Amino acid sequence: MTTIAQLPVWSRAHRLAHTVRVARKVSVLNLRARMEYRGDFVISVFFGIIWQTSTLMFASVLLTRFKGGLGNFPGSGVLLIIGMRLLSHGLYVLCFSNLGYLPLLVDEGRMEGYFLRPLSIFTQLLLSQFNVNAIGDIAVGATTLGFAVVLIHIHWAIGTIVYLGVAVIGGLLVEGALQLMLACLLLRSPGSRVLGSWIDELMSTFGNYPLSILPKVVVGLFTFLLPLAFVAYFPAEVILGIAPRHGVMSIVTRWSPLAGLLLFMLAKRVWAYSLRHYHSAGG
Repeated sequence: MTTIAQLPVWSRAHRLAHTVRVARKVSVLNLRARMEYRGDFVISVFFGIIWQTSTLMFASVLLTRFKGGLGNFPGSGVLLIIGMRLLSHGLYVLCFSNLGYLPLLVDEGRMEGYFLRPLSIFTQLLLSQFNVNAIGDIAVGATTLGFAVVLIHIHWAIGTIVYLGVAVIGGLLVEGALQLMLACLLLRSPGSRVLGSWIDELMSTFGNYPLSILPKVVVGLFTFLLPLAFVAYFPAEVILGIAPRHGVMSIVTRWSPLAGLLLFMLAKRVWAYSLRHYHSAGG
């Protein structure tokens, strides 16, 4: 059997373009379907805004209590971390949160139908529905990040702006990679779905603040076991000019936005392997 990697370049480009067209059309149809119920649509957007605003309210209370900032971060630097994390999470909800429905598909025996359609299973899962909550999440994240950019007293060169954008996309890919790896486990053990909520809770609790305020052991765990530090903490250190200047951690910190891409590529390989060894709930 010829794999995608073995196809000519022009054929792969054509296939990618076709997938993009299908994704765009299906996404528009899903959005229109959700907007048919205007009340539900507005409430979902509002819920996303309220949920993320509650994080900002807690952070404002914390920063008011510690006026000098947290750890080695000034108050505006903490706001930068929060904005980057919230925007990356909002983009994750928009792009990848449908992976959370995988246990239900496996339990109900609907996963088999995805193998019969002329589109990759991964793409079908991502396009299965439009998550309206993402609109509120992205709005709050972008607004917070905008305020942080204005308040931070640094020179925003073109390179810094590009680094910030790449870091936000990298944070999106880190969270997407973690949930995709979890989805691979859910294919074999749907009962492990609680891990997804646990990971999301950890990232929401600790991802909005400088990890330097935590014990070094915890920082190590959030760097090498659950790579939370790569979402916003390390990139924010680089942008603020407080990143380590020597040693291995200097390299890790400055190139942290690439971690998301590397993790996501690894997760896709594990996903492909898991699909080849998938067995339905009924055997």
